[in-house]
Amino acid sequence: MVATKEAGQGVRTMRVFVGIALKEKEKEKLFQLQNQLKQKTEKGRFTDLNNFHLTLQFIGEVSSEEVRQLKENITMVSKKIDPFDLQFDQMGQFDKKGKKVMWIGLKMQPALFQLHDLVIKEIAKQTNRLIENKSYIPHITLGRGIVLKEEAQHTKILEQSAHHFTAENITLFESTRVNGRLAYLPVLQKDLQNQL
Repeated sequence: MVATKEAGQGVRTMRVFVGIALKEKEKEKLFQLQNQLKQKTEKGRFTDLNNFHLTLQFIGEVSSEEVRQLKENITMVSKKIDPFDLQFDQMGQFDKKGKKVMWIGLKMQPALFQLHDLVIKEIAKQTNRLIENKSYIPHITLGRGIVLKEEAQHTKILEQSAHHFTAENITLFESTRVNGRLAYLPVLQKDLQNQL
């Protein structure tokens, strides 16, 4: 069962973000890297294989009307850029109160930052929603609340991956719960195809 939220007088809202959906072979590779991480971890919450994705921009809670507008924004962006190559890079982390968010970074790719900028500009132009344009660090989250084993604190966590793949889509995801489990469900997915 999919969880929904009611805002105000029975208006349904969705928690959404814009990202790039990954193919199964990329998810399987990330799952392998995640298993390496698990072997060096005391505890943590690990990303479900089906939830692996590359975030472009978090949006937050939106109404059905805003979802309609975001779909138009994403369609416009998809027509302004062609598919491009990406490559997994080193592991990175964000520290939160002694616990870590562990992720796989991506090699510098100008087209990815161009796509990110297009998303920001299109949403800002077409909606009244203020999008915070923080410094973009492209990454794919492997786990949250990670506590590493003592012997892993000062060693290389993962073997470096040179895995290449192609970014072919832009996707509006809903962040929700299905049968009590976190799930990122595609609301709209558009292939990248420059028509300018």
